[in-house]
Amino acid sequence: MVIRHLSLLAVIFGAAVLTGCGGGGSSKSASMSRATVRQRAIATTRVARATFAIAGLGRHTTRSPRAGMERAGLFLAAVRHTREIVTEGRDMDTGLFFTLTTETDGSGQQNLFMDAARTHSAGRYVWTAPQWKDGMPDAYPVLIHEDFQITDGSFSGDKGTADSTLDDATGNNGKIHLSFADGKGESAICDLIIENGMARADNMITLQDNTRCRETDVPEPNGDMQCTFVFPDGSQEVELMAPENGH
Repeated sequence: MVIRHLSLLAVIFGAAVLTGCGGGGSSKSASMSRATVRQRAIATTRVARATFAIAGLGRHTTRSPRAGMERAGLFLAAVRHTREIVTEGRDMDTGLFFTLTTETDGSGQQNLFMDAARTHSAGRYVWTAPQWKDGMPDAYPVLIHEDFQITDGSFSGDKGTADSTLDDATGNNGKIHLSFADGKGESAICDLIIENGMARADNMITLQDNTRCRETDVPEPNGDMQCTFVFPDGSQEVELMAPENGH
């Protein structure tokens, strides 16, 4: 098992030495095995990156492992009107610009755009009216259901649903159940837990060739996220995903 940092270049050059490459046999067989491992590495990197970006966990902001439920918190703030309402801006997780609108029942949508002028559509998030505890506004936990589809940019083709449960108004405690597919035939069902702004996850990923693997993510003290992928053949990959400084 080899630990590697979550960068596409490192994946391409390092994949051949990961576990699961196989031993012995012809050079053709070994070459095919290396190719398979390389493809797996690239695919798991892509899905892991998409998971955090789509969930809106804010890993671009700092090397601290504190993430918070950034997108759900933004939606909730718009609903509650408890701080200056952000109606437009740039979503740093996806790299896309957005406008935000809410309805009287608390439902709303975040329209995504490629450009600052907001003329080139890139998809949207749509959320239903928040489900407050016992039906009482501002009573926690609160559940926010989102449907999303991204049609352009780095995550073009990604679509699915997210159910975010916020345990309090800070957005630093709760959970996200995320189900999505991308434009490359990959999909993931993810359960993310956020405690005091620190995220961990347990995900099931299906790759393009229908290979399934289990991913577990835990934060490191230096702010990296350690992502471990376990495949049906018993092989494992470990990736260290560093927070991004911008997109």
